[in-house]
Formats: sequence, C-alpha cells, structure tokens
Amino acid sequence: MWLELNCFSPYPPVVGCIYIPPNSSPYYNEDQILILQNEITEMHTKHKLILLAGDFNAHTGTSKDFILNDPLLANFLNFDGDAIVYLDAVNSLKSNKYFSLHRKSVDNKVNPVGKKLLDLCKNNNLLILNGRSSIDKKYRSINI
Repeated sequence: MWLELNCFSPYPPVVGCIYIPPNSSPYYNEDQILILQNEITEMHTKHKLILLAGDFNAHTGTSKDFILNDPLLANFLNFDGDAIVYLDAVNSLKSNKYFSLHRKSVDNKVNPVGKKLLDLCKNNNLLILNGRSSIDKKYRSINI
C-alpha cells in the first residue's frame, strides 16, 4: 500500500506500507523484494522522496545498506551533476549529528531477506533508519 503525503512540499513524499511474512509462513513469497523493487521503480517516476515502513522480517546485522560515491570512478564514467548529487546523498550523513552513517545492532545475523533488503537499499539510494539514529542507543534490540 502506498500513501502520498500532501504536506505542501514541491516534492510530496510517498510512504510504502510493507509487510513481508517470515520465510516459515505459507504466505511467504521469495519474490516479494523484487515486487517491491518494481513498485519503487514505478514510484520514482512520480515521486522524489520515498519512505518504506513496516515489517520486512529481515535481519541485516550491521551490513552496509549504501554505496559510497567514488569520485575517481564518477569522473572516469563521466557522470553528470545530477548523478553525482544522487550518489553523494549518503555522504551527507558523515557530518550529521543526529544520524550515523554506520548502523548499530545487537543482532549481527543477516538472513536471505536481509541480503535482498540491503541490495534494494543500495539500488535505490535508500537507507535503513533502525540502528542509525542517536535515540536507538537506548534500546537493546531493534527489529527491521
């Protein structure tokens, strides 16, 4: 389910409400992340800001959910300014005092759905908020 937030912004965000059953459930579909990828691609044609919220039943540990821009590679491939800005978005977290570039988690496991979710994030310039916010330091366990 997708919800558009009309917040009088030139770029109203859209929120995807997600539930992926655990892989032990008879309702589990191993292609669910691929289906979500296709929906995100469709949403990107109309919306600049995308937020996903829900229960992915994914274990991602502290694995990276982003790819840092390599200026030498960007120059070699002759990326235009828009592509560089898109790829550099994650670099803005390096100096952010409220969010850390690297996530913390007491759960270091990564399951198959977690691997797919990490790839989804990397492919779409999305970040997992859990374990990244300064408020998360209060909690021992965070579920994604």
